[in-house]
Amino acid sequence: MNVPKLRFKEFSGEWEEKSLGKLGSFSKGGTLSKAELSDAGTECILYGELYTNYGEVANFVKSKTNVDEKLLTYSIKYDVVLPSSGETPEDISTATCLLKDNIALGGDLIVYRSDKLDGRFTSYLLNHKCKMKIAKIAQGKSVVHINSNALKKITVNYPNKDEQEKLVGFISFIESKIENIQLQIECLEKQKKSLMQKIFSQELRFKDDEGKDFPAWEEKKLGEVCDTFSGGTPSVSNKRFYNGDVPFIKSGEIHNDSTEGFISAEGLKNSSAKIVEEGDLLYALYGANSGDVAISKIKGAINQAILCIRTNELNKEYLCELLGFSRKNLMNTYLQGGQGNLSAEIFKNLKFLFPKKKEQKKIADFLIVYNEKIDNERKVLVRWQQIKKGLLQQMFV
Repeated sequence: MNVPKLRFKEFSGEWEEKSLGKLGSFSKGGTLSKAELSDAGTECILYGELYTNYGEVANFVKSKTNVDEKLLTYSIKYDVVLPSSGETPEDISTATCLLKDNIALGGDLIVYRSDKLDGRFTSYLLNHKCKMKIAKIAQGKSVVHINSNALKKITVNYPNKDEQEKLVGFISFIESKIENIQLQIECLEKQKKSLMQKIFSQELRFKDDEGKDFPAWEEKKLGEVCDTFSGGTPSVSNKRFYNGDVPFIKSGEIHNDSTEGFISAEGLKNSSAKIVEEGDLLYALYGANSGDVAISKIKGAINQAILCIRTNELNKEYLCELLGFSRKNLMNTYLQGGQGNLSAEIFKNLKFLFPKKKEQKKIADFLIVYNEKIDNERKVLVRWQQIKKGLLQQMFV
């Protein structure tokens, strides 16, 4: 039967099935572009913001424009907007319901309006139950597109308006939980960042166990207090070098407790890949995450994009926090415009003021408390996100 697996007990009967074209109408946004955004003016939404700023429901509007109001195309409350272009077919199925009238709509936005479907219900439906249907009608390679005529043919299942509103209210309650946890994480991260600024600038100093001041900090190059090595990659043309039992850590996986790829003992022996131990400090040299740093949670092999850092003179946790805090400045100095790579030589020549090791430990232990709080909140966030995902699968047809 055309009914959800999980349902409020006051509702019964099958859901109806119709095409989006029979349930509502499609239109396009205006000609508004990113270059026409401003600090004040009319609230507006551009298609690219659907990927980054909004979920299924837009509870706020981030952008504004001072374009002449007569030249703009506006929303009405509960309109659903989708991007008409994206990088992948999956990107295209990114619907957002607008909870306000008179939001200016940018170009490359498809607007869906229905008096039979609650816009919030439609948005959840499109993002979860219809995602693959929409992905299949996307066209193009480097940039994919969809059009209203194709979307009109997408069939959806829906109950009456009362059940739609009950569903939306329940999912909104779950989302409010998620948003509160996200705000708590942001608050903790801001607090930690502010404290780190004070600590590493020495505005805030710790005392020793007897309540006395620690000695002055000393400037040193990292190469003076750290040993480093990077790895390599086994020949990809030799199949015997891969699919073994040695975890092969990529630069984007240094925070993880597992890896997607594995190499064989033969691949390790016949390449410059090197083994790092659990607890080693790993530093990303290349790619989008250049300058990222983490203490490894696994024993495995690293490639040339990762620098392994070992030190007896510094507290490892302190160094990890220091490098993480300094990442933005390092990127601005060595990777202007996102170009170039870091290197072991650059790393070794970086200079920092270092406290004595006992003060380093005091600082690290203090910051680790914040890390644990943030990690715990993130675990709670993941659980609630999983609950939401499960409910959307079971409460929609």
